[in-house]
Amino acid sequence: MSDATTPDDWRKTALRVVAAVTLLRLVLLAFNRTDLFVDESQYWLWGQHFAFGYYSKPPLIGWVIGLSTWIGGDSNYFVRAPFALFHGATALVLSALASRLYGPRIAMLVAATYVTLPMAAVGSLLASTDTIMGPFFAGALYFWHRTAEDRRAR
Repeated sequence: MSDATTPDDWRKTALRVVAAVTLLRLVLLAFNRTDLFVDESQYWLWGQHFAFGYYSKPPLIGWVIGLSTWIGGDSNYFVRAPFALFHGATALVLSALASRLYGPRIAMLVAATYVTLPMAAVGSLLASTDTIMGPFFAGALYFWHRTAEDRRAR
């Protein structure tokens, strides 16, 4: 990265990398012929009836799968597709935190590293509550750092 670049250039690069990997995962997911696993089937069932909580989990996974299957139909693809998007969002939020902590170069590396981790690759192809929590946990870290940095709650 040269000194002539603007401070926001890292955002465009990080977004391009994350979007390319996420799009590739969504395309590859279309060729996935595996059936839903037991947990995924249970989450799909929860998505059929919106509630403020389910047997053992908070409601967000049921809501996400319900919305996705409402948009695209009850195929395995639309049960699993949102999870690639959640990993992409987590990568971008973590890169924003890395930018505040270590600068734009590290922010781009964090985005590229996270989105290509084996954990993110597998998590993008399966429905999991952990994947949904990722961007919210990363966002909590980001906002905690901002609050600790300037000691003001906005």
